[in-house]
Amino acid sequence: MIAARTVACGSCSACCCGELIALVEGDIPALYPDAFEDPDSRIREILPVALKFFLPHGKDGNCVYLVEGKCSVYDYRPQLCRTFDCVDLVRRTLARTTRAERRADKGFTRSPIFKAGMERLKGSTS
Repeated sequence: MIAARTVACGSCSACCCGELIALVEGDIPALYPDAFEDPDSRIREILPVALKFFLPHGKDGNCVYLVEGKCSVYDYRPQLCRTFDCVDLVRRTLARTTRAERRADKGFTRSPIFKAGMERLKGSTS
């Protein structure tokens, strides 16, 4: 089970855009009528935990529960949404990679999540 903490994201919704959100132990799939079951298990084979249900994204790439820039299921959002911290992700990435590796990376370190984490990290150290 994921640690019981809540990350204060304010109005940021970067991680709601384009990222796969899995339901984990403790989440109740029935609360998310749009949740889908992974049809071919490829995702489950590469992840370290047994995940079965995921929240879908709309044509715009955003989570279907992100409505007008806000989470429409905020009070009962999935555990991953409650606990994900982009600042922690950035700190781990900075610790495990060199500046040259990050500059060469055209994917993850250019993502909205990484950029949001960097901004929050800069704001927390000022």
